Amino acid sequence: VNANSKPGERFIQHQSDHLALDILVNPLIQTVKNSIKKLLIAPTSTKYIIYAGHVFQGSGAWVLQDDTFTFSSLAQVFRNIDVENALKQSIEANLTIHTLADSNWGSSISKADFTNNLRIQLNPSEKLDNIH
Repeated sequence: VNANSKPGERFIQHQSDHLALDILVNPLIQTVKNSIKKLLIAPTSTKYIIYAGHVFQGSGAWVLQDDTFTFSSLAQVFRNIDVENALKQSIEANLTIHTLADSNWGSSISKADFTNNLRIQLNPSEKLDNIH
């Protein structure tokens, strides 16, 4: 658990040579944006974002302490120049996002222009095996 978290929010971060993982619980909008940016820049091939919190049915927008985080918010993080440069240098990187299954994020991800350098999965059913 990160000691820099604000009151009410919890996040767990792990990074190794092969895996970067963020678990966010009741975060603030800036925490989410910074966490995802850091995760995307990390030089690992496997990246996980797990959001544990309330979402709006339909849109899948994450209900945060101080705002909402929509698919459009995620796309903004991908447009950050540092993220774009890191993803251009990345070979065969994978990002898995676990959130509410009933949302429009899946169709939005398949249409997004930032997915060229990154394989993105939303709520896959497979379990994790042999991740170090």
